[in-house]
Amino acid sequence: MPNLTTTTSVAVLACALMLGAGRANAQPSSQIALTGGVATDQRGVRSNAVTLAPSMSVDLNHRLSFQLGGSATRFATEAWSLGAAGSFGARETLARFFALTLNGSANASRLQGGTVASFAQAEVVPAMELRVGPMTLFGGARAAHGYAAEQSAQSGLPIGSTPRSVVSATRGGAGPLFGALLMFADESRSLQLGAREDRMRVSDVAIADRALSLSASQGIVAVSLNAGSRQASDENVTFGSGGISVALSPAVSLDIAAGRFPRNRLLGTPGGDFMSAGLSFRFGGGGREPSLPEARGPRPPERGITRLTLHAPDARRVEVAGDFNDWMPTAASRAANGVWYADLKIPPGQYRYAFRVNGIEWRVPHGATAVDDGFGGKSAWLTVRDAKSRS
Repeated sequence: MPNLTTTTSVAVLACALMLGAGRANAQPSSQIALTGGVATDQRGVRSNAVTLAPSMSVDLNHRLSFQLGGSATRFATEAWSLGAAGSFGARETLARFFALTLNGSANASRLQGGTVASFAQAEVVPAMELRVGPMTLFGGARAAHGYAAEQSAQSGLPIGSTPRSVVSATRGGAGPLFGALLMFADESRSLQLGAREDRMRVSDVAIADRALSLSASQGIVAVSLNAGSRQASDENVTFGSGGISVALSPAVSLDIAAGRFPRNRLLGTPGGDFMSAGLSFRFGGGGREPSLPEARGPRPPERGITRLTLHAPDARRVEVAGDFNDWMPTAASRAANGVWYADLKIPPGQYRYAFRVNGIEWRVPHGATAVDDGFGGKSAWLTVRDAKSRS
């Protein structure tokens, strides 16, 4: 494999590990999915397939998340596909409404059956984010690199002989991206709408990918829909996917998905489609959500006052900001047990908020309903239903 691909892949994963090193408050969760259905492999051959896919997700702190995953697929053509992937998302608040985000990923796979093919891809996406209320606007750049190699055994050679012909290719691309996210959520349901456009030049071909997405959940059911189109001098296609997940228990869900995807210009693999159904089993991070920190010592808030809390015993200064005060930080007070609290008069409604510690780091209270904006950022979710106080 070329040095550039290896170096890029290692750099993306190493960056995530270094950023999160030494964080004792990581909250890991893992999952194993077993699915069966119909899928198109990297050669463009469509057949029945069964996939086993373990994965792990870790929130190293409130600014950085990290994911690792693998997959093993057995096709009815007797071909095997093995893969591994890693990704991270980081977010640093710069000003009142602005943040800098950095997302990266690397993946590699190997297809074996008749011929042997190897693939690897890595990308980095730095972007600037503007977030006001439920709306998030973002714009940045995407740089990606792909590698593909296929080995073919020459006819007449004995079984087990080393293939004589190897065809490999590397491709790179870069370009701008921009889009918007609109999200509404409370403790039991959520709705997110997104639009994104990626422009990239690969092998002297200008490509424009446009996509719309919708995801919603209520109770035990979650639904996702994606639709997109690609325009290039030699390609004009539409693609899309959809899925539904039904929680059978806190640790098990039934997942059904189907879709069509375009060819990968970086890897040179053809487009195809898939349809699958199976079960996902979750471990860790799926238990009962802990209660919010309680400030010991201060009198309970009066009626009509909402108390927001954060456990930060080592902090020198803590402030809270959210949709309810236009993200203008308001000073919090420290209780004897190291919990910082702010008593605020907040009108009934739904809000996102976060605490700023020592004027630098933004944190979400442990035990709060976390809201992921889909582009590396997180905040806590607060619902004030009436004039009664809520903490």
